[in-house]
Amino acid sequence: MSMKTNVFILFIALATVIFSCNKDFLDEKEEEQLTSAKKVLVEEEDCEEEMPECIDSVTTAVDKEKEEWGFHTVEAGESMYVISRLYEMSLDALLALNPGIENGLQVGQKLKIPISDAAKKIAEKMKPAKRNVFSNPFIGNGVVCGLKRNMPMSKVLAQFKDIKKNTFLDDEGGSYKIYGIYNGKSEKPSIQIVPDCNGECVIGQILILDPLFKTKKGLRVGSTFADIMKAHDEIRISHQGRAIMIYTKKLDKVAFMLSNFSIEWRPNGEYFVKDIPDDVSIAGIYL
Repeated sequence: MSMKTNVFILFIALATVIFSCNKDFLDEKEEEQLTSAKKVLVEEEDCEEEMPECIDSVTTAVDKEKEEWGFHTVEAGESMYVISRLYEMSLDALLALNPGIENGLQVGQKLKIPISDAAKKIAEKMKPAKRNVFSNPFIGNGVVCGLKRNMPMSKVLAQFKDIKKNTFLDDEGGSYKIYGIYNGKSEKPSIQIVPDCNGECVIGQILILDPLFKTKKGLRVGSTFADIMKAHDEIRISHQGRAIMIYTKKLDKVAFMLSNFSIEWRPNGEYFVKDIPDDVSIAGIYL
């Protein structure tokens, strides 16, 4: 065999050995990179960009024990039992996830809850809708927009979104609370509620201040005393504090507070139709 032939065979052998070693080295390096990628949970796209040939062999690890958590904001009138039922979980589970709530809930407080797509749908379906106070502006039989005396305040607070609580001082130095239901950004409440909290807090009195609301006979804030006389045959006039009140028959369950005007005070409390000018307007309607 000639010298040239021997040299060629030797070259081929060396090239084969070098290629084989290099391939082994690359395979080992590739395996290390894939192992590292799995450990740090790199994204599949990142691995594909660096090593396109590895995409079929890389599996992104998933923590099977990981839960999807959500938060529920406590609203007025909600109890722990109601919230647990809302998300189809036990009361014990709710307490375990939120230590300290056994001492009571506060409006606006956020509670941790396990939540799934099914639970979200259930919560959305079961959650009470906020009442649009202006959707039915009629006063009838002592009721306006579903509000009536002796209705639990917890129910009122849960149904009406534009409601604010204010504290006022009475003439004797005491204080009392009044809840106002507002029409959007209006500075004046459309309806005021005075609670009666001798035991469970309920609606003690309702005062309508918005001319949007009207009685079955068409009377509203802004109507005059003459309008009252046309609509009602029997009325009773009373002086209460600084206000003149017009009471109608018991069936109507309404009383009209007149705007301020000058009237002679009478110790016996007897006032007559002739004492009130026809053009004096209604300032508020009590239920």
